[in-house]
Amino acid sequence: MLEKYVEELAQSYDLKEKENEEFSSFKVSGMNFDVRAYEALFLGNVSLMKAKMPLGLMEMETLIINPFELDAPLLSIDLIKAMGKITLFIEQYDTLVQGDRKEQAFLAIKKKYEDLNEETIKPNWYDELRYSSSLKKKVSKKEAARIEALADEYFETYLDVCRDARVCDYDEKKAKADVYRDGLLNNGGPATDTFLKAWGREKSEKFFKEVLFG
Repeated sequence: MLEKYVEELAQSYDLKEKENEEFSSFKVSGMNFDVRAYEALFLGNVSLMKAKMPLGLMEMETLIINPFELDAPLLSIDLIKAMGKITLFIEQYDTLVQGDRKEQAFLAIKKKYEDLNEETIKPNWYDELRYSSSLKKKVSKKEAARIEALADEYFETYLDVCRDARVCDYDEKKAKADVYRDGLLNNGGPATDTFLKAWGREKSEKFFKEVLFG
């Protein structure tokens, strides 16, 4: 599902796929991964990661948009299908140079879909960076259409934020964005821990810096 967002991004930004031979396809913790990364002109780094367990026991997609040229937040969307359930996890992280979070529209979307089962987002070291409009929903397959509608609205609103965002100094913005990425490597996170355990610090850092986050 998340691939359509990459296609939509390509209508507004010139996407150039990065050479990614080492990390384009691999296996970690019994899951098969396929990863693509792009340089989005006048935006930043975009990555799409897909993972599957054997026999289709679980499927996962992750989209990360990390703006370097616009003063917009980092967006991460995870979609997981397992055991007849669908989990949608959408997070925004404060990587802003000016620090002016624009959350009202996202909070309105969150409220609109408050009837969908809300999962608790566990506390972590990055809580101060994570927007309060971030959300985690876990529903049955019969609610798949509404989960997709929720994700679509959130993504479209994020694109509006990017369209309205001011152009900023690349180096200054990159330094702010790196705080979250490097923090994951130093302090860990649910997905980060998986790669650190399987690969160690050096290879995980290469994957994060060259592919996932830029």
